[in-house]
Amino acid sequence: MQNPLKNETSRVFALSCGILCIYACIGTSVLIGIVAFAVWNVDQPPKAYHLADSLQEGMSKQEVQQILGAPNKDYEHQFAYTRFMAWGIFYVNFDEDGKLKNYDYDH
Repeated sequence: MQNPLKNETSRVFALSCGILCIYACIGTSVLIGIVAFAVWNVDQPPKAYHLADSLQEGMSKQEVQQILGAPNKDYEHQFAYTRFMAWGIFYVNFDEDGKLKNYDYDH
C-alpha cells in the first residue's frame, strides 16, 4: 500500500509548481508588453507634430496655442512640445514680434 501522505504532498507540490509557472508566464508577458510599448513610444512624435499642417507663418502665439494646445516648455521665442517617455521634440519658433516664423521636429 502506498503512503497517502506522499501522494498528497506530490499533488500539492505539482499544483504549486503549476501555479508558479502560470504567474511566471503572466509576469513575463506583462514585462514584454511594457518593454514593447516603451520601445514603440520612444520614437513617436508629440501630438503637436500631427497638427503642424494647420500652422501658417505669421500666426500669433495665442493662435498657435489654439491649434496645438499649451506647450510643454514656453521659451521667449519658442514653444517646445514633447510626449511622455518619447525622444522627439517639436519646436515652434517665433520672431521678435511673437509671430510664427517656422517649426521643426527634432528626433
